[in-house]
Amino acid sequence: EEGFPARVASLWRPDPERLETLDELVARVAARLPRSIPGHDAITGWEASVQAGLRALARARASFREDPIDRWLLRLRELFLPDATEAARFLGAYRLANLERFFREVARTFEERRGDVQGLLRTLRANLSRDDRSEAAGPGDSEQDAVQVMTIHGSKGLEFAHVYFAQVHKDEGGRGSDEGVHFERRAGLTSYRLFKTPTPNSFRTRQLSEEAGKAERVRLLYVALTRAKDRLVVLGERRVSPRGKTWRTASTFVDLFEARAHAQAATSELALRGAKSDDQPFEDEAGARWVLAALGGGPGPRLAPLDGGRSSEAAEGREPSKAATDAPLLARLQETSRAREERPLSARASEAGHPESASRRSRRAREDDEGVPLGRDAAMVLGTLVHRALEEDRRPEGSELVNELRRLLPEATEQERASAQARVEDLFRRSEKSGLTERLARLDVVARELPVLGRPHDPDQGPLGFVAGAIDLVYRDEDGGLVVADYKTDQVEKGPELAERARGYAGQGALYCAAVQEALGLETTPAFELWFLHAGEVVRL
Repeated sequence: EEGFPARVASLWRPDPERLETLDELVARVAARLPRSIPGHDAITGWEASVQAGLRALARARASFREDPIDRWLLRLRELFLPDATEAARFLGAYRLANLERFFREVARTFEERRGDVQGLLRTLRANLSRDDRSEAAGPGDSEQDAVQVMTIHGSKGLEFAHVYFAQVHKDEGGRGSDEGVHFERRAGLTSYRLFKTPTPNSFRTRQLSEEAGKAERVRLLYVALTRAKDRLVVLGERRVSPRGKTWRTASTFVDLFEARAHAQAATSELALRGAKSDDQPFEDEAGARWVLAALGGGPGPRLAPLDGGRSSEAAEGREPSKAATDAPLLARLQETSRAREERPLSARASEAGHPESASRRSRRAREDDEGVPLGRDAAMVLGTLVHRALEEDRRPEGSELVNELRRLLPEATEQERASAQARVEDLFRRSEKSGLTERLARLDVVARELPVLGRPHDPDQGPLGFVAGAIDLVYRDEDGGLVVADYKTDQVEKGPELAERARGYAGQGALYCAAVQEALGLETTPAFELWFLHAGEVVRL
């Protein structure tokens, strides 16, 4: 209604007068927006972000008109910080590698098209509309000691000592249904399909598209076969009688292998040698070295022993006694693999800290003073309310607390809500009586509810990927050192049981402290404290 799109479209340089007019426009709209819009509170101050974004946009547009393409791309990255934003997200290293590749492609395309902006936009739109999005860059980690599983597209430009090229027999299948909307431009021809009806030239453009796809399969095979520096192993089902297809009629990589000159002769020669108990490779006239893998019993290529190479002699075939010896090792390896497979990718820091006592803590947290059991949802709400009150230094009381519990526990019974209310009020009373609330008010607070994304504390236990959580409190003590604190609502009294319970949270504390130390580059690890609200005690580990 305020004409915002047209005004922004005309903002081609950092014009103070235009920017001031846009600032006023954004402020007017922000003031008029109803507060009842869902999620409005979560984006308070959005108008300031819009105003800052408009200034960045104006500077980027001015740079595009005045600077060379490489300098403009650098300015774009400085103004909008895509690298920092993507690096902070899941798989950040891969996102950074793809961003770097994207900007290189933009610069290259722009230069190849001699500054044709519309041509660059057409290329970007075509890339966005492609069905195959597997062509992605990865971080420069090809030297790390790990197995990397990737697509052929993803391996472009990389080299590895050993490459296993799998499923070469897999058929990509036929084309999809003709019922959808389709648009294609090939060799100067434009065809499309609407309401299940194609244009008359659709058959020709489809032929051209299919032929381009077949040529692409040849190119992909070349990429796959040239990634290995030392050894390439091709895995797939080999046909006894090759179909004799050409690259234009091939539907699998196996078809392309068989279409190669000398393939039939090499296969026949190897089969003959296998029958003669000779496992020597065969080199054809073109210089390719062929090895036929022998499966099952009988003579064949030498196999490495299962004992990790401790045996000085390689096993040839498999004797029943050797199989019996290997069986226990295989069973142990399978059990280890199964246990690792069942581990989750992620976990909460509270669970990762001391997983063996998680169920016990959860069970204790669900009981109030009178022994009335709290459901899992009620126990979680209890913790949320207490943590929020300590974070904001205000606690809900009376009708406000009742309304909060009704909002957060809509499915709970009145008895459950009453139990949760009694438990919350009791924790607040105990915190004030013990002096914890007053002590908290005097602290030099650095952060509250600080999100944490960390590595698993024990690499052999817990999740495979990461541990997430939130540090309740970070403050500076009298000596200026950082202290990480975590509030606990456990129903435990002072004494040996409290000390035992505190030790159970040591893993969680170690993860939090390590994350703070690494993030801030501290020479020493911060201290870790547990604030037990029920007992009114602070325990430093």
